Amino acid sequence: MGADPSFTDLQVAIENYSAIERRWAYEQTTTEYNRHGEVRSVEVTRVDPSLPWDDRDVLIATEKGPASDRQMRKYQKEREKERRRNERNVDRRKRLRDRMNFPLAEVVNETADSRIYEVPLLPDEESGFPMDKIKLQVSLDATTAALQWIDVKLLEAVRHKAVAKVKNLALRIEFGQPPVEENNLALLNLRGQAAASVLFFPVGGEVEVRRKNHRWVTPYDDRFQVEYGPPTAIDF
Repeated sequence: MGADPSFTDLQVAIENYSAIERRWAYEQTTTEYNRHGEVRSVEVTRVDPSLPWDDRDVLIATEKGPASDRQMRKYQKEREKERRRNERNVDRRKRLRDRMNFPLAEVVNETADSRIYEVPLLPDEESGFPMDKIKLQVSLDATTAALQWIDVKLLEAVRHKAVAKVKNLALRIEFGQPPVEENNLALLNLRGQAAASVLFFPVGGEVEVRRKNHRWVTPYDDRFQVEYGPPTAIDF
């Protein structure tokens, strides 16, 4: 259908979600699968941005049952490592939304319920990954212009950094309005998968994230006007 000035609706929808994503507390279940589709691990966490960093994201269960004290300490140790990595790379770290080339977005399908955009991605000069091989589509509600879902797919296999051949890459993020707060949007489900060959050895797998029991809260960092680690959210 060609480029459409309504790309501003798309940009505003992304920005609106970015502005409120840190306001949600929820219970999250993360399931990892191996490349054969078998469950590798399950983590159930309780996330509450209104709490201090150490209590903000807590492991409460795994595929084996309630989390032990040892598992909970290990989980927090990994969180702290990730926080430090993010702090070191804060100037170079770009999310998927930061790479969306909004002015070149095109409306590719429109119905009474939704408007679907195809959005080209800006080049990734640091990694050299061919972003033009990735197809990204975003669906907005036709009436409210709120996010419905984001879909990412690799169009064809590509070789990356000479040693890895990326064969498959897919991501699906679904949004909705939890009953507890009908006027605000939340991330409800995410599913991603990847497959590659590294030095001729196949690697890959799949991850599924589901959130429930949402609560609208005041972030701890905002309440005390401090920056205390990265927000607890999925960076898309």
